[in-house]
Amino acid sequence: MSATTNEDAELAQLCLETRNDPLKWVRLMFPWGLSGTELVHHNGPDTWQSEFLEMLGDMIQAEPFDGRRPTRPRQVAVASGHGVGKSAISAMLILFILSTRQDAIGMVTANTSVQLNTKTWAEVSKWRRLCAIGHWFSYSNSRGNMNMNYPARKDKWRVDAIPFDPRNTEAFAGLHAAHSSPFYIFDEASAIPDKIWEVADGGKTDGEPFHFAFGNPTQPVGMFRELFDMEGWVTYHVDARKSGITNKDHLDAMVRKYGEDSDTVRVRVKGEFPLQGNDTVNGADDVREAMARPVVAGDHGQALVCGIDVSRGGLDSTVVTLRRGRDARTLPTWRYAASMTKDTERLATRIIADLLPFQPDIIAVDATGVGGPLADILRKRSAPAVDVHFGSKALQDRLYINRGTELWFEMKDWLIAGGCIKSTILKLEKELIARLYEINETSDKTKLVPKDKQPGGSPDFADALALTFAFPGILPRHTTWGNVLTFDSNPKPAQAYPVLPWEQPKRHAFS
Repeated sequence: MSATTNEDAELAQLCLETRNDPLKWVRLMFPWGLSGTELVHHNGPDTWQSEFLEMLGDMIQAEPFDGRRPTRPRQVAVASGHGVGKSAISAMLILFILSTRQDAIGMVTANTSVQLNTKTWAEVSKWRRLCAIGHWFSYSNSRGNMNMNYPARKDKWRVDAIPFDPRNTEAFAGLHAAHSSPFYIFDEASAIPDKIWEVADGGKTDGEPFHFAFGNPTQPVGMFRELFDMEGWVTYHVDARKSGITNKDHLDAMVRKYGEDSDTVRVRVKGEFPLQGNDTVNGADDVREAMARPVVAGDHGQALVCGIDVSRGGLDSTVVTLRRGRDARTLPTWRYAASMTKDTERLATRIIADLLPFQPDIIAVDATGVGGPLADILRKRSAPAVDVHFGSKALQDRLYINRGTELWFEMKDWLIAGGCIKSTILKLEKELIARLYEINETSDKTKLVPKDKQPGGSPDFADALALTFAFPGILPRHTTWGNVLTFDSNPKPAQAYPVLPWEQPKRHAFS
């Protein structure tokens, strides 16, 4: 017998001895702490992973499989914060079951094909390479053929990674191994449709079935949530702050940003289900207090910033908002009729006339769509207009999916810190309170819910206010615009428009 054969025989004996002890198997089969390997800084699986494997061993030992009489399914669901190693434990479980149970047959799926291919199945490749018995199994990650099998019995002793398709749920049916172990692993299970769960149940009627579900608990409803109240399932919550492999600085930043009791922290940090489907950016009390708060003197030395959200037609409004420090005010929107959207020159003339008494130090224009041409005309007439693209990269790229989301959270901080909104516009209040955000599943960055899924329609008034936060640290210009109407071919003089229904600019906080 060759050395390799001797080694394999010893490994096979270890697998037989640890058949009912997954924690011991994991500790023996990977090079924990070994110099020159990826596990050099790890003395064993993470604390929660060890507890999970020990619990699984207790389940197996309480009802060992004799190869004939079926056992109750070993079903475990884990809801966790972000980055705790769910895909890694999935890979360990696959290797454990295949190496300790001849003719075991399994299926693995995830919330998206990208997650399945780049995270879950990629982890299987990594841990197979590190595993002492990894060479026993053939691994494939080709498109449409992601599987791992024992070559001599590849049709009966295998696991397949299958992207779920609600139109083809039968791909998850027929997983039977009466004399061995059929098993399912669902990664990022919150987003897997209920129908897939129902079909999978049919494959757990014989043999020694296993079903493991891992995920961030992103949804307050659905099958993954129901498992945590369902008989026959053992459930765990894993707080990411208690994991040894997570980025604690990033987690602490999330807690500071969103609050310990926010749904974002519940889901992404604590591993708890949200109280509602999405989070609102602003608290209702914070908004209402800002709208009732009297303007506080002392911000006169700060720059006067203007934000312009340009109507795209229909029921949307063009909104012009001014803010100096803690003092924010919105110009009457009836001055910018929807018909002006098709006459950008006319709209620019009206805006310039209205802003001349205030002479803001910078004008932030939502440059998406018709906003771009408006900003061009304003600059042509020497007004200090700057394009802002809500979809551009955030300055704090580690936290936010884009600049628009970042501006809304800058505005949130301003509201909490004492911002004053001098406005009786009910729509502005509703928009500020209703705006929803969510966490991007693949990047873990915060993003605003798309406007077409946002209750109440397009948040024109709130977007205009958010734009005033686009240029932090800008200083007053200490210069005048000059005659900014010079380049208009047929300008209407500013005095031809009705007087703004505000107190005179020289007497309020914008002076």
